[in-house]
Amino acid sequence: MYLAMVETNSNQAYIFSTQRQRDHIGASWLISQVPKWFDEFCEEHKKKEVFTKVSGKVVATFESKEEAHEFVRWMTLKALKEAPGLDLSGAYQKIKTSEVTDADLYTLRMRVEDYNARRVPPDARFPVNPFSIVCDESKIAASPKKFENDERSPLADQTLSEPIQHKRKHAQQARDHILNIIRDKLNDNIDELIFGNEDEEYNIPKDKAVSLVPNLYQLERFFNANNEKTKVDDEISDDDDVARLNWVGVIHADANNLGSIFTQPEAIIEKFDDIEIFDQYASDIGKFLNDVSNAVEEATEKAFVSAWISVYQAMCAKSKQNHKEYPSVIPLVPILLGGDDVIVISDGRYSMTFAVEYLRCFEKFTAEYPILRQLARAARAQKTGVKNNESMGISAAAGVAIVKTPFPFYDACRMASSLCDIAKDKTRDLSAVNFHIHYDASSIDIEAAQEQYATITARPYIVADVVNKDKRLIGWEKVVNAAIEIRGLGKSDGLPRNQQAALRQVLDDDQATAINRWKLLKLRGYSSTLSALEGEDPAIGPYLWKNNDIYAGSLLLDVMQLNDIIPAEALILDAERKYRGSDIYDN
Repeated sequence: MYLAMVETNSNQAYIFSTQRQRDHIGASWLISQVPKWFDEFCEEHKKKEVFTKVSGKVVATFESKEEAHEFVRWMTLKALKEAPGLDLSGAYQKIKTSEVTDADLYTLRMRVEDYNARRVPPDARFPVNPFSIVCDESKIAASPKKFENDERSPLADQTLSEPIQHKRKHAQQARDHILNIIRDKLNDNIDELIFGNEDEEYNIPKDKAVSLVPNLYQLERFFNANNEKTKVDDEISDDDDVARLNWVGVIHADANNLGSIFTQPEAIIEKFDDIEIFDQYASDIGKFLNDVSNAVEEATEKAFVSAWISVYQAMCAKSKQNHKEYPSVIPLVPILLGGDDVIVISDGRYSMTFAVEYLRCFEKFTAEYPILRQLARAARAQKTGVKNNESMGISAAAGVAIVKTPFPFYDACRMASSLCDIAKDKTRDLSAVNFHIHYDASSIDIEAAQEQYATITARPYIVADVVNKDKRLIGWEKVVNAAIEIRGLGKSDGLPRNQQAALRQVLDDDQATAINRWKLLKLRGYSSTLSALEGEDPAIGPYLWKNNDIYAGSLLLDVMQLNDIIPAEALILDAERKYRGSDIYDN
């Protein structure tokens, strides 16, 4: 018996090799097609048994060495034809029995990594010499045009390399796939979904149609579509729904503790306390991995649609408050929706709305699958030694980089990814959201940027409906309620911006002055408002430096920045928690 694996490498480099979002979307789609290529292989070679297949990776067993070799050859050749530039490599090895073990998977992975370290890099497939025409986008060797221009795969009149042509050809397929996901999971909340072609005038043919914006350029056009009479120098109110798009949010979300599932499935299954599920998968690890992959993907899609709807509801609330018509466009541009990974661009004002609701719903929907509930409990048991009998889903983390519109997307995406990693480092047991509003473009290093305010922020925030015993981690509802109170949207009149700025000025380096100003503001009648910022022990102060001898950070800077960006209606909607993702599903 032989065990073989093919896997994509350097996915980020492949997806973000250019600054064009069509290229990113098309590249993400091509990576997700690897399991479907394997289905074609199985149909062509009459193969029925499969070990596991997930986005970007396939593992299979074969009776002979020749069959395993043919599998690796066929899959890598398919990638070369369908997705030139994609780094897909594979290897195979002989195993003792037909039952695959953790040791077999580990040895095979080491074999693949050793092969990757010795082989010629994929970029060598496209050498550039002095006589080659260079691609306008990727700067590698250009290729003759392979696809005709049409409205479904616009290639424009550019000199493009073969990888870029394939990415753009498949970008529309990726968008159609995401739209179909939304159509399949929505009920009658929205009458129709459409999207406009970027080469056409942006028009909404029906009053109640809702558009998923195809790219950032189209999003900017939407924000100015009804504002043609306004001169460039005229002021536009912040409450105007067609105000120019000033802030863009890049959201990167990823599930926690899933990596070990595909590298040590036996060790995970041994932690299961449900005997029926244990017996079902103990002797069939391949079925276990496939069922986990399918369940996570379904939960991800449901959570994405729920978060998508939450943005629409927040926009409707804002329009209603301003006596405007409901929006005809939802300002979200999905870049990647595959497995447990989600990358989305949005109007910066609604990026936190999307991220927080996605995390809430991802954990909620994964808890609906018995196998994923077992995984969540097993992961906690493996870390703490205690099995939690609560019905809980898989936690996730999200990073949100909110930047100015001209800021390079790739750099913003790197920021979002780093913010997501920081949230994971803080906790993997609970879902957490981390954000950064980038005012200064002089530095794109997120760690360097966060060092400037590391001691006066409470980020990341926990997004979960569970009891949090870690005093260093503050719930998202705490900062949202504080933002509402300080803004004056609650029962109080709020705290004036100049007073907020004065307190903010001394938070970092003058604790005594900060506490004195805090007490003075209370004496001036702001006691009820400031209580929203205070920790468990009001005598210590407003989450300034310590609470019960445990550093928790301050909410003030985060509250001020959120109030700079997020509309009041979005904050209120999130605080009231009126919308729940399950409302749009039958279960």
